[in-house]
Amino acid sequence: LAVFIMSGLLHEYMVWAAFNMLSGKQMTFFIINALIVLVESNLVKLHPQSTAAVPVWLKRVYVASVMTLLSPLFTEPYRQNGDFKHCFHPLMWPVAATGARLLGVGCCA
Repeated sequence: LAVFIMSGLLHEYMVWAAFNMLSGKQMTFFIINALIVLVESNLVKLHPQSTAAVPVWLKRVYVASVMTLLSPLFTEPYRQNGDFKHCFHPLMWPVAATGARLLGVGCCA
């Protein structure tokens, strides 16, 4: 899981190099993902039959939900610096705002 920490550090460096800011949001995104992977792998080890019985569609909904909720951590430094103004669709605002509110980040915290 050291790869998550390394990735977080590299992404923090890229945000610092591009925008001259250190927010910690990139690192937080990767640390939370590392914790999720740890929990998931332990669940599979402890309950292999139960986790194998989860339908594929439910696994996909789970992954999409987790990524939707965590995405503001990853994208916020870029959004703050105007990188998404040209490609942000107004219909996506409720999704991003909900994730930001739940995580306490961004303009909607």
